[in-house]
Amino acid sequence: MTTISRIGRLAVVALPAILLTACAEQRVPQMNLVDMTNNDFNHYLARDYRDLANYESDEMYDMRDAVTYADKAMASAAGTPPAPDDMAKRRIADDGKAAELRTARARLMTAFAAGAPQGSPRNAASAQSNFDCWVEQQEEGHQQDHIAACKDGFWRAMLATETAMAAVTVQPPVATTPPPVAAAPAPAMPQGNLYRVFFDWDRSGLSVAARQVIDQAVQRARASNQGIHLIGHADSSGTDAYNMGLSERRAATVARYLTVGGITRNAITSEARGQRDALVATADGVREPQNRYVSIELMTRRAGM
Repeated sequence: MTTISRIGRLAVVALPAILLTACAEQRVPQMNLVDMTNNDFNHYLARDYRDLANYESDEMYDMRDAVTYADKAMASAAGTPPAPDDMAKRRIADDGKAAELRTARARLMTAFAAGAPQGSPRNAASAQSNFDCWVEQQEEGHQQDHIAACKDGFWRAMLATETAMAAVTVQPPVATTPPPVAAAPAPAMPQGNLYRVFFDWDRSGLSVAARQVIDQAVQRARASNQGIHLIGHADSSGTDAYNMGLSERRAATVARYLTVGGITRNAITSEARGQRDALVATADGVREPQNRYVSIELMTRRAGM
């Protein structure tokens, strides 16, 4: 009787985790099928949440947060974006950290009330997604590098949002010639067994052009039965810790897409180098498009791959 009761208690404890895993196995793939290609606040935010959902599911195995971010991504894509995380619903053990987050949220909401989602949609979306990431990581409280990365991402996006809004506010109502916008780098042509795919600033999602390059690598790897080694990179515009995490997420995104194309997981190895080994030498703090990339190298498979 005691044994049966103990088994029953264990089943009750395990059930929520099983249900969350099953839910994530449905919701995250469902999210990845949603069209999020438009360049407005809602779709920028949807793509940010999508990246977070995939990262929590595939890299951290945190199914609860994966489902939460997936739901936010789909709601944003449908035109009903959620508000930034409500601090009243979070349990932050450190009162000082909780106060810091409340101050950050108030600043974000002030920018939103001033029209930031319309005036600076990319930066405003990044500020909201990084804020939610910061709150989530601070509530968990045990991965200091993740907390720092989300916090750093929030403040950089917040400052960029406020700067853009200030420029809009003081701009005189006269015709002006807009400054030239640096074009995103075209995907590098394959060089032997080496391919490169590039990313938008502070992003780990794949562009259409990047997917085309990866498709080429997949076709050649499958035809020649080669393995693939990935190296993630970031430009110098963030902190070392943040750039290392960002380059890891970029490599993980490429790895996921490779498996969709039929490359097995055990044929893929990866590493992250952050802002080290840049293609273009720059000073610290420079947003250099050529340094935001993942290299894809086709390699002879080792035994067991």
